[in-house]
Amino acid sequence: MTAAAAGAKILDAAEDLAELGSHAAQVRREITATDTLSRPLSELLATVRNTLADTPATVDGPAADTPVLVSAQTDKALSWLLARIVEYTDDPGVSVRVDLRANHVELNIGGPAPLLSAGDAALITTGTETALEHGQNMDVARAYLTLTSVGGEIIQTDDTSTRRSFRIEVPRLDGDRTLADQA
Repeated sequence: MTAAAAGAKILDAAEDLAELGSHAAQVRREITATDTLSRPLSELLATVRNTLADTPATVDGPAADTPVLVSAQTDKALSWLLARIVEYTDDPGVSVRVDLRANHVELNIGGPAPLLSAGDAALITTGTETALEHGQNMDVARAYLTLTSVGGEIIQTDDTSTRRSFRIEVPRLDGDRTLADQA
């Protein structure tokens, strides 16, 4: 690699880092803004369905009128992550199942083929990447940063080499937890 090529690569990485820093600041501002704090679960499900509309995906979840609130930021993060999954996967048979738990909403995302590259999978579950396994674009980093900043967690639920299923847990913001643990 020439010095010019290495310099260009460093500049590109610096631009990506600056963009991610700006995104982090925006997420912090939006999380603290009271008018954008929460969103009904029905809107989150609509975002998931809209993001997967052009693929033969299945989305299962609670009834649309279920009174559950989640962070408004969760919509954006899932949209970024699901768009990356649709872009990456060879087999479009992605499924998303949404379950209510006592203190969080659980989204199980799966498919018959790997959903993310090894680098993206490491980034979304650990928040880190290596020189050999790095993310393909900033959307996965944004999704990780956003989901974890609202108290969410991303867990790879299968073998790390297959990357076919992930569980995302985001906190419930509604006060009434009487619907907890319904499937």
